[in-house]
Amino acid sequence: DNTKLTTGVYDSVSLSTAAAPPPVFPDPGFTSLFDGSDFNGLYTYLPSEGVNNDPNGVFQVDDGMIHVLNIPVTSADQEFGYVGTTASYSNYILRFQYEWGTKKFPPRTSTPRDAGLLFDATGPDSIYPVSVEEQVEEGDTGDAWLINGAKATATVANTSANPPTYSDTGSPVTVTSNSTVYGRIIHETKEDNLTGWNNVELDVTGDSAVFVVNGVVVNRLTHISQPDPNHPGQYIPLTSGRILFQEEGSEVFYRDI
Repeated sequence: DNTKLTTGVYDSVSLSTAAAPPPVFPDPGFTSLFDGSDFNGLYTYLPSEGVNNDPNGVFQVDDGMIHVLNIPVTSADQEFGYVGTTASYSNYILRFQYEWGTKKFPPRTSTPRDAGLLFDATGPDSIYPVSVEEQVEEGDTGDAWLINGAKATATVANTSANPPTYSDTGSPVTVTSNSTVYGRIIHETKEDNLTGWNNVELDVTGDSAVFVVNGVVVNRLTHISQPDPNHPGQYIPLTSGRILFQEEGSEVFYRDI
């Protein structure tokens, strides 16, 4: 087991600068969740194929990176999926880098390139399991999405806005989701680069999370929770789960995980 979950020791993706050469593993003080050579400790998921069954090579290891959708573009819709950790994590700092490729697939050829990081993912694998997303999308990296029943509180600039925008000096609002409508909290400032590498950080402490994009805090969540399966209408803290790197129809590279 290559994880460290004792108090004060965090599992993490290592962090490099945007101009850095390919990563060297492991970064001192952190544990590499992806060693740059294979998917040991990780698994792939596609709805039509299930776990670790990827006949078309949607997820590839390429020069120390996870290369997503390095496949021929066709007119057929590309189903969404992810690379996830086999273990669940709580109380950690996660850092990774991403860079966009050039390929886009139906049904999202005319929309911004999209991917994402799901954390606190619980329950069976599905495209959108109960979880929270730190968005990875052109212009929107750092948005928070509450997925499939998850809810959370954030301070926002305008509590009447839908969706609201995070503000460190704003007023608190609780955003909810269900199986069909997901909740969103927009990042405070745009910090992502549309070309080149981006550094993303997720700091999880108990039922709270902080999103950092290229060194700037862009979102904060508290009181993250999920429906209590034993008591309908009630919620319980959501403090741990799998970590999932999404594929949503756009070529993307992940590294320094």
